[in-house]
Amino acid sequence: MKKRIIVDSYSNEFSTDQIMKYLVYLDADAELTRINAFELDDFGIRVENAGVDIKIGAGEKKLELEELAFYFYRRGTLSISGARLNKSAYAHGADNFFRNELKVLKEYVYSELENRNSYGSWHADVNANKLIQLKQAVVVGMNIPSTLITTSKEELLKFQEDFCQVIIKPIGDHIDIPIEAGCLEASGTQQLSKQDILSFEDHFFPALLQEKVEKSFEVRSYYFNQSIHSMAIFSQASEATKLDFRNYDEGEKNRNVPYQLSEEMETKVHALMKRLRLDTGSLDFMFTSNNEIYFLEVNPTGQFGWVSENCNYQFEKRYA
Repeated sequence: MKKRIIVDSYSNEFSTDQIMKYLVYLDADAELTRINAFELDDFGIRVENAGVDIKIGAGEKKLELEELAFYFYRRGTLSISGARLNKSAYAHGADNFFRNELKVLKEYVYSELENRNSYGSWHADVNANKLIQLKQAVVVGMNIPSTLITTSKEELLKFQEDFCQVIIKPIGDHIDIPIEAGCLEASGTQQLSKQDILSFEDHFFPALLQEKVEKSFEVRSYYFNQSIHSMAIFSQASEATKLDFRNYDEGEKNRNVPYQLSEEMETKVHALMKRLRLDTGSLDFMFTSNNEIYFLEVNPTGQFGWVSENCNYQFEKRYA
């Protein structure tokens, strides 16, 4: 019997496309199935004393988890057709109940997938928490920027006085909101002036603020299978990316080169990933002119294709 490999992502995800090509080339005898955050129209779970039987499918794709040899989660999430709520559910306030029912089902299916031979984790992706990451980074001996979460203008002004320059960023993920004219994108990391803060209401929605660290360059490290490959990003050369390299400037692209973290820093990265229970992820660091290193965050499903391409690391082949 051919071994069954499932790759879980979404359509038009370039890194997943490359991994699939390598899988076809390197393991021609495997039966490959790629599921692109697809909607299930065939769904069944049977739990018996003898074990668990899970069958899922969408159109012509039918999967029996007993046949699964390896599971790789890259990105995306499953949904179940026929589970859309009608207006009556909303009108009677039952929508939260039904959503929770689907949430429990989805969590169970992913737990079964991840308990097999696998890389990546849907649970780790949806439960990634920047504040937990910062706390655990400190525990393993990393430096982090001083961070404040507040709803108070008075407290924010005190924080700004302590550090003179502060930045604001989302507490969780960045978000794109569809609107009639197109898409409203979150502004990402921005610097806050005292004038900005004075214009705030006395109390506001919780916001994450950090001291602005004057960086020399940034580093993106990709962690996979207990190996660490890093890339230095000279983001200070562009006005658009001086604050954060993710404020991309297509007209003036950053210089990106391979970089080797110190042995001490790599030991801390291993310790952090172990504490966060992550086997893959993209970690972001800032380096100052005084050679201080600041940990910023780790994204369990962060982009690695551009790191692979710029540094010739061939992550896609390593995955396969």
